[in-house]
Amino acid sequence: MIRIEGVAEATKFCFQLNHHFSATTHSSRGFSKHDLEEIIERMQATFTGEIGYENARYWWNKWYLPLRRTVVRIMHLWEHTSPFVKIHGIAASKNTVDEALGSQPWGTFMFRLSANNPGDLSLGFVAEKGQIMHLLVQTRPEGFEILFSDQSKLYSKLEEFVQRFKPLRLVYPGEDKYKVFSLRFHM
Repeated sequence: MIRIEGVAEATKFCFQLNHHFSATTHSSRGFSKHDLEEIIERMQATFTGEIGYENARYWWNKWYLPLRRTVVRIMHLWEHTSPFVKIHGIAASKNTVDEALGSQPWGTFMFRLSANNPGDLSLGFVAEKGQIMHLLVQTRPEGFEILFSDQSKLYSKLEEFVQRFKPLRLVYPGEDKYKVFSLRFHM
């Protein structure tokens, strides 16, 4: 049985998970402290008491592995953290995105790993009238499917979507989308 009780056990679990994540994705950027706290909270909310083998396997297969596969597919974006982050971790909730984008000009956007749809991305952006909009970006074997209210569209690269989707102009906190999401280097 797996039991995550107390700070010491949670810290040990987070260290091991982050080590596995970095080793299997070959990423120099692991989960942030806030991402790991979110993971622990989600596991504890899903499974009360001891986490048995079946529950741990379910969580691993349905949540962790899809998330890890997505990071591998977008590694060139995930690794980019300076001077700003291109893809935010799972701790960046919808509310966090709303707060960050609330005072930004229209067209400002940010991607985050979806905590509610493991393996997918969420896009938050400031629409023309100032409201914050959110779209689900589903990761498919053949690319990235963007779900609009009445249709979906498949793009082979995330960069292709960013360049073609007119409402997106600036990567949070204000960098031109064409400089950040260049197709030139990732075709």
